[in-house]
Amino acid sequence: MNAPFHPERKIMERAQRTVTMLTVAKVRVRGVEGLCRIRNISPGGLMLETRLALECGDHVEVELRQQRVVAGRIVWTRAGRAGLAFDVPEVMDGLLPCAGRRPSRIRREQQPRGPRLQMDCPLEVRMADGRAEATLRDISQGGAKVSLPFHTHVGERLLLLVPGLPLKLGIVRWVREDVGIAFAEPLGFDLLADWLVARSGGFQRQG
Repeated sequence: MNAPFHPERKIMERAQRTVTMLTVAKVRVRGVEGLCRIRNISPGGLMLETRLALECGDHVEVELRQQRVVAGRIVWTRAGRAGLAFDVPEVMDGLLPCAGRRPSRIRREQQPRGPRLQMDCPLEVRMADGRAEATLRDISQGGAKVSLPFHTHVGERLLLLVPGLPLKLGIVRWVREDVGIAFAEPLGFDLLADWLVARSGGFQRQG
């Protein structure tokens, strides 16, 4: 006797296998870091969209939120998108809390929580009483970590001029050995992704 057919069960099983999303992550390939958008994810792999020129066979690491890293090889590419097959199957319950939960609409518009990319890049900092040369230590869509040659305080407003990026107004959020700065307006994904590709020197923009 055939078991009864439950279409809702099939839908749930499919959803557990492949989850559609649109979240920003960090991608590493051939020693270069860049940004990507994850389009969907399953225990066996994911589909990503990136400005980096990936090739079939490339070994890639993708860092999700909370520094959760998955790794695998590119199995197809098409118009700026690529399919990544994981080296080992991943447990979905371990992936989704890091990458599947989207922040609220208000929070996302004010300050996107994107991955931070390590930098060692000169920049100019302008403040109320002058300007100074400084060093960019990392950057994300929502802010940056900067080494400053002068003392600052939480809440101070600074203008950051990073070569190749537009002038950004930032607000000091924390002060330690380096300084954490939140941008008043976030950097667009495409703008930051293209800037990272230009800095890499060996990857061409896709799509």
